[in-house]
Amino acid sequence: MLEVFWNNFFKSDKKQDIEVMKNCPLFSTLTDKELRFVRKLIHKRHYVDGEVIFKPQSGMGMYIILKGRVNILHGSPDSQEEATLISILKEGDFFGELALAQKKGYRNMFALATESSQLLGFFQPDLNLLLENHVHIGAKIVRQLCHVFSQRLQRAEQKILQVHQTHGNTDSV
Repeated sequence: MLEVFWNNFFKSDKKQDIEVMKNCPLFSTLTDKELRFVRKLIHKRHYVDGEVIFKPQSGMGMYIILKGRVNILHGSPDSQEEATLISILKEGDFFGELALAQKKGYRNMFALATESSQLLGFFQPDLNLLLENHVHIGAKIVRQLCHVFSQRLQRAEQKILQVHQTHGNTDSV
């Protein structure tokens, strides 16, 4: 009887993870079977309020927020009061995906849990494993990663143009 309880408990947990993954653009084109396979590579992490998830200049992967809230800040986690708030993220949001594409995983921001948070982590070695051994799945994720980069670049360009227009700067961007 106890075994049935534990089996159902962990199965429902994985089903919830897969549902969240389906809503993340990087995994949205994967089939259910592919999602179940990738879920085996995903790392679940728990962070307490105020805990640093990653620091500047260190990064190996991306995270999806299952529960909780995360702030993305520019500056040093050692002097958080002086850091600049870049973004406030909530359940279902993802961040850190740039580290999947970089050789050294450089980051110029840090991530901070602002309440007890549960995250799914997908790291560069996981993506490399897929690209080497399950090319079709890895290629789907990389294609989506490129799409996310493209969207973020377009938004950044729009913000730069708005700043230039607001300040009357007619120099080329």
